Amino acid sequence: LALRQFVSDASHELRTPLTVIRGYSEILQKDNIDQSQRDRAASRIETESLRMEKLVKDLLTLTRADSIGQLNFKPIDLKIIIEDYFKDLTEKNSSRSIVFTGQRTAVVNCDEDSMRQLFSNISQNILRHTPSDAKVEVKISQNESNTEIIIDDSGPGIPAALRSQVFERFSRLDESRSRDTGGFGLGMSIIKSVVDKHKGQIFLEDSAFNGLRIRLIFPN
Repeated sequence: LALRQFVSDASHELRTPLTVIRGYSEILQKDNIDQSQRDRAASRIETESLRMEKLVKDLLTLTRADSIGQLNFKPIDLKIIIEDYFKDLTEKNSSRSIVFTGQRTAVVNCDEDSMRQLFSNISQNILRHTPSDAKVEVKISQNESNTEIIIDDSGPGIPAALRSQVFERFSRLDESRSRDTGGFGLGMSIIKSVVDKHKGQIFLEDSAFNGLRIRLIFPN
């Protein structure tokens, strides 16, 4: 039943961009359209194609994450990975403040590709769901057994009653969020899958800036 529901959800997600691509492809075949209509059709086809490409990539990532045997565990400094993706936010939003606090290194026994996918998804969610000038603070702390990563933002946050839903595949918290940003899709479910495969924990809480706090705990 779960597999059937997943296939149904995936098919629904793919159907929307396919419908858009087909519609604009038909427009491009008409003789009586002007250049502005042609440009818009080409732009929309490209946008929806990229959206489909991301969805397929996310589906493959989930498939990979579901197979623990394919993961390559080795000591990795998570601080370097985190900085790679969160510094990207300032490149895209120059008015955004990114603050790193805590330890300078955080070596964890993990699969590097999976961790890069995890922090890429978290940073992309911040980019999509918070204002361009929203503050972000990343705090890393480590003891003998665990590494804790706290990511606070000053965005709109997620109501406490809805936080468990974002980890469901193709989750939609509300229709406006879905229309404006595409919802959470597979991003948060990929994050949860990576955390689970590393025997870690993830918590969504209130941030120090009245937005969302993501708290991750991984065994060293």
